[in-house]
Amino acid sequence: PQSPNNKDLETTPGKGVTGMGAETVTATATAALAPATEAKDEKTTKMTEKDKEDFVADVIKEYLHLSASSVKIKFPLVSAISNEMLIEQTRHLPFYQYHDFMVRIMEKEMKRLEEEKKRKLEETERQRRRSQADSTGKEQPEAGKEEETDDEDDHKTSRGRMKDASSAPGSPLKSFAKSKSSSNISTPNI
Repeated sequence: PQSPNNKDLETTPGKGVTGMGAETVTATATAALAPATEAKDEKTTKMTEKDKEDFVADVIKEYLHLSASSVKIKFPLVSAISNEMLIEQTRHLPFYQYHDFMVRIMEKEMKRLEEEKKRKLEETERQRRRSQADSTGKEQPEAGKEEETDDEDDHKTSRGRMKDASSAPGSPLKSFAKSKSSSNISTPNI
């Protein structure tokens, strides 16, 4: 349902509204827009240097908060660092470095948390092994230490066996050792 005044109005491309009452529509629209543009011009001309600095500071604060929020969304597991901490650490930088620096801070914290988690898992594993060793009554050495002691024991026992065997009377090793030592003596060539 159209009002009776709208029936007489026609719109034509490029010409706007034509017809009966078109002048009042144009005049009303111009009158409504005029105070808004005048107020806007007055507001920009009346802004002092202090107002401009405050405005810029507010914009920077908003940008810092937006950057911190977006970085916190990227790293939901890092709860130790708050938005305010990120803002304090990046406030001295130029605005175009805010986001990247905040990401680096969060990546470092994430890496630290992962290393801490890994250390805790290793510690719980060691404690679990100790408790198993205590329950069996034997103490199990760690894997790296066990291999070293086995190798050292093997060398010592094989050397000890060689000495014992070579010192036994009538031992073939004893005669071999003697023949080896006698072959080391050089005879002069005539």
